[in-house]
Amino acid sequence: MHEEDATVEEAEKMGDPRVGDQNEALQRTESGSSLRTKGNSLFRRGEYLLAAEMYKRAAEAASRGGAGEKEERMMSLSNRAEVWLCVGEHAKALEDAEAALAARGEAEVASWLAGVESEDGMVSVVNAAQSMALLKALFRKGRALFGLRRVEEALLVFQLARRLAPTHEHIIDHLAVCCQRIASHAAFKPGKRRRLRNKAAAARTNAPSL
Repeated sequence: MHEEDATVEEAEKMGDPRVGDQNEALQRTESGSSLRTKGNSLFRRGEYLLAAEMYKRAAEAASRGGAGEKEERMMSLSNRAEVWLCVGEHAKALEDAEAALAARGEAEVASWLAGVESEDGMVSVVNAAQSMALLKALFRKGRALFGLRRVEEALLVFQLARRLAPTHEHIIDHLAVCCQRIASHAAFKPGKRRRLRNKAAAARTNAPSL
């Protein structure tokens, strides 16, 4: 080890603030794409919280890059949504998935979804990379909603995602699960639903005040 390297390593161990400032400055100069790639590596190793932090930095770097980096910001936020899904943080996943879609702008997302309808009802999206980024963000939003037990909303999102990928197995599977869940709820007879509502209301009335 060179003397200079040893000095830097010792400074890092001692918590020298100058080293931290240098590292922070270096991270600010990195592109969103580079930081997202590092986040992907961390994610594959199962280091989810570190990956989430790296995706956050990637999104911030993309924001500093201007309008041309909207796609990068979208992918970074969408990837962080996947991290939150893996650790069961569905509310955070929903927030990031919605932020990812918002990063492209509501008008652009709407135009993608409108697309060019072909005779078989499929949506044609000109840019394949943009289509995949949108698909992932939608799919992650749907999974987050389902995890939050907002099944009807999740169903609508999965239906939108399927317009972009009609044969995607995971989307089809999630659509089927949503339909089964909704059907099972609807299978209750009106009298039984009324009794359940009465029990819930009684429980709220008799609950001790905090």
